[in-house]
Order: sequence, then structure tokens, then C-alpha cells
Amino acid sequence: MFKTSLSIATSLLLIVISTSLVLAAPAQAQSGSSGSGLYALLMSTLMTFGLLTVLTILIYRRSD
Repeated sequence: MFKTSLSIATSLLLIVISTSLVLAAPAQAQSGSSGSGLYALLMSTLMTFGLLTVLTILIYRRSD
């Protein structure tokens, strides 16, 4: 049971990371070095969202 939730959480985290990279790469390439602050903000926001999703799934799975 716990291994299933862990694998789901890991895959979701990978999806969030890859999505954030895909979304942030064109923005960084377009604006050059001035866009690094926006890139960092986008990355941190998406990483926080991903971590919250993982924690929610783990807590939800544990309460079953």
C-alpha cells in the first residue's frame, strides 16, 4: 500500500518537474539573462505545488 503511494508521488513529482522545465525554458530563452528571476520564481512555485501534491497524496493514502 505504501509503496504504491510512494511510486504515485514520485511519478507526479517527475511530471511537475518536467512540466516546469518545459514551461520555463522558452521563457528563459526569450528574455535572456533578465528572465532568470522569473524563471526562479516559476520553478519555486511549481516545485512547491508539486511537493504539496505529494504530501497530500501521502497523507490521503495513509488515512485509508
